[in-house]
Amino acid sequence: MKRLLILTLLLLTACSSTNSPASFFDRTPEPFSLNLDSTPGEIQRAMLESAVHWTTLQMSGSITHFLPDGSTQSFHEQIWLDPLESRYRIQLTGVTNSADNILKLSDGETITNINYPADTIEQVSYPDFARVGQYIPPVQDGVAYPNPIWGQIGTPLSEMAFSANFAQADGTFAPLAMESVAGRSALVVSWTYIENAQPSWKAWLDTQTGVILKMQEFGKEGSDAVQSERIVESITYDAAFDETVFALPADLPQAIQPTRVASNPVITESAPMSAEEAGELYFFLQPRGQGQSIELVRVSGICISDAANCPPLEKIPAPFPFIFTLNALSWSPDGTFAAFSYSDTPNGTPTKLWLFEAGAKTWKPLAEFAYIDPPFWSPDGAWIAFRTQDGLGGEGVYVVHPDGSGLKNVSA
Repeated sequence: MKRLLILTLLLLTACSSTNSPASFFDRTPEPFSLNLDSTPGEIQRAMLESAVHWTTLQMSGSITHFLPDGSTQSFHEQIWLDPLESRYRIQLTGVTNSADNILKLSDGETITNINYPADTIEQVSYPDFARVGQYIPPVQDGVAYPNPIWGQIGTPLSEMAFSANFAQADGTFAPLAMESVAGRSALVVSWTYIENAQPSWKAWLDTQTGVILKMQEFGKEGSDAVQSERIVESITYDAAFDETVFALPADLPQAIQPTRVASNPVITESAPMSAEEAGELYFFLQPRGQGQSIELVRVSGICISDAANCPPLEKIPAPFPFIFTLNALSWSPDGTFAAFSYSDTPNGTPTKLWLFEAGAKTWKPLAEFAYIDPPFWSPDGAWIAFRTQDGLGGEGVYVVHPDGSGLKNVSA
């Protein structure tokens, strides 16, 4: 039986620093001047370079989902963003099936997620690869590079601050009208995927910063029926934030105690082992340099006991870039397969449950939901169990066979 484990390593570069990054720019660029005469290229450029036109951002707004049965689900989001210091505060209230509220914090060193209804707190160290300041993604055909800071947040209204996330897919931008949102002048823009006849979304872009002030989404295939709407109700750029904004609330209930998500243990061996006995190690290599991608790497388990004879690392290809927050691979009892939840879309949702076959180095999608938590295997390896979330407070527990059959909700 192979013995496999996951490690998360940092690739240190000579030019990296543990200090908070300074702005990548020596001066604030001139504001955009988006208007009805703006070309598709100018619109896309404004979205790609939006992050350099503000240093901090505070906004609040609402998100509404229009369900097939005619009902709606809505919640409110408040946001404080300080990308240069890797800090944020996100407050979600009025979430369906949950009382107030959910709080997401980063003080630049620690990410804290507080779920008040469940009386839980989770804390992890802020990843170095997400210290990107005023991030402009590299432009490469067929590849999307969502903002790594937003990858740690993952909420719908906060994504509108990082409009570059929506500017990297193949499609056509078209200016439609000039309107006002949250007291700001906005250019209404539609985006249509190259293979569709109808737009996938409309965005109301701040004409000076390129930040999205309102968005209507019509689905991947394009439509004229609105599936969801996000609206900014108030917005302030470049304000100075008090340090307490990003600190843990002083009035936390005593029943809530932070639980830090620790690193996986490193297993060492003192006696020599054969390659078969040692098995293999898989880990995520996380670079600090801007524009570098996280990679999944495999190496012989011999490296943990005999570094002198450690073979070279082998990079494992994946059908998606590793950009968002990573969870460990969940290995089957016999070490043949690993289950992994991850999104292959630029905006981080929906999430797919993937099956990775170690021997063949292949990935197979088994299920797709708005969000999927890290999966678990049954002791006999016959089932994979996982929790789903809809982003509105609703959740369910599902199981599926490794071949993708038998998917069912066991929490209904």
